Amino acid sequence: MANQPEIIDIEIRGHTVRAALKTKLDRAFWTRWLANGWEQETFAFVENNVQDGTVFVDIGAWIGPISLYAAALGARVISLEPDPVAYSRLTENVQANSGLPGSIELIHTAFGAHPGKLRIFGNRKGFGTSGSSSIGLSHRWITVPVTTPNDLIKKAGSPANAVIKVDIEAHEYFCANALAQLRRKLGATMQLSLHPALLSKSMWWRRIIGSADHEALRRTNEVLREFNDCELSLPHLPYVNFDDAVRASVFPEDGNGVDLSVLVRPR
Repeated sequence: MANQPEIIDIEIRGHTVRAALKTKLDRAFWTRWLANGWEQETFAFVENNVQDGTVFVDIGAWIGPISLYAAALGARVISLEPDPVAYSRLTENVQANSGLPGSIELIHTAFGAHPGKLRIFGNRKGFGTSGSSSIGLSHRWITVPVTTPNDLIKKAGSPANAVIKVDIEAHEYFCANALAQLRRKLGATMQLSLHPALLSKSMWWRRIIGSADHEALRRTNEVLREFNDCELSLPHLPYVNFDDAVRASVFPEDGNGVDLSVLVRPR
């Protein structure tokens, strides 16, 4: 049948998943980026915290590599992805992996504190490239439904073990309280990706206050305070002091801000 994806086997940390290749981006990611070390800290987080029967909530699933790996470890995965192009690729990848030990439920929505709609912007290359966000880095946007913490809590049920991964391209700055509520209600361990550099580069952010780095640092610390009932660590950054690591991510010596992958554990 025309326009059917090529299905290939991909090994991730000793487990085989299947990838549906339909675009140049698909092929580049699954055959090159992944092999060159893409998000190894996130795969390690999943490996260290997910087991058979874990409920794994993937908020910002993109085309599904983390969700597929969690399902390969036996998790019941709930995957949220608002970007319509990425969601289409995600759907094809999940359909190609019906034989995994776990399961994956797909939700074509954004995450937020309140039900309704959210405006999502593509990046400068459009949609589908993992950079879609609510913060407005381009003029291309769509409106998508919102899934709330209560929605996800109902879907998760009462799991003995819950794990959450969050990577939503700076939208975390606008729903941190809701993320903390979700983590608390599920008693979950979380990997929370923070994007201070992306926040400070947002078009609307710079229009409002100009240079935004100091404000991005303040907002980053505000997000982290939402999780003051947890143990926070940055296991993949070479800093003994947590505050030093946060500041270095916003004000790096080379001028290029980095993302923060914060490990959030219940006390």
